[in-house]
Amino acid sequence: MKIDLRQLEMLEAVARHQSLTLAAKALHVTQPAISIQLRKLEDELGIALTERDGRGIRITDAGEEVLRHAQRIGRTIEDLCENIRQHRGLVQGHLRIAVVSTANYLITENIARFRKMYPGIKINLQVANRDGVLELVDRNESDLAVSGQPPDDSDLVARRFRPNPLVVIAPPDHPLAGRTNLTPQVSLYPN
Repeated sequence: MKIDLRQLEMLEAVARHQSLTLAAKALHVTQPAISIQLRKLEDELGIALTERDGRGIRITDAGEEVLRHAQRIGRTIEDLCENIRQHRGLVQGHLRIAVVSTANYLITENIARFRKMYPGIKINLQVANRDGVLELVDRNESDLAVSGQPPDDSDLVARRFRPNPLVVIAPPDHPLAGRTNLTPQVSLYPN
């Protein structure tokens, strides 16, 4: 069965105005366009939806049934549009975040601020090691990942959002304690 939303809209306009001419004017189409579409709808359904009533037009009992469904469909489409507007406007939805365990402490502050700004967004936070986080991203089970270093061979978009400096930690009596401007040296074979 091929029923078109525009045909249902035309039936609703005819019912509201009880006139093909006024319905056509309200929908900015010609009267023959409404007549043709209503006839196609009636042919598709196999039953008359309208009948002449003196100088106007009346909706039949079958037409009233179609009209109730058309109005329900219209409300469903309006609900759908509103839900999509809310998703686009970050009013509701889900955000899946994967973070490496070393970033867990710093992401909570950002999540708290985000939740305050967008209380309707549900957040799912997963903490894993780097390989686990990348696997979640690869399986499309995470919308956002926080890691120290993105993989070199990936087409992911990476943005630095916070400095993560490395520092030397030593006991107070260690020879390097208190020194600044240390230059790191990597040795594969320590002495």
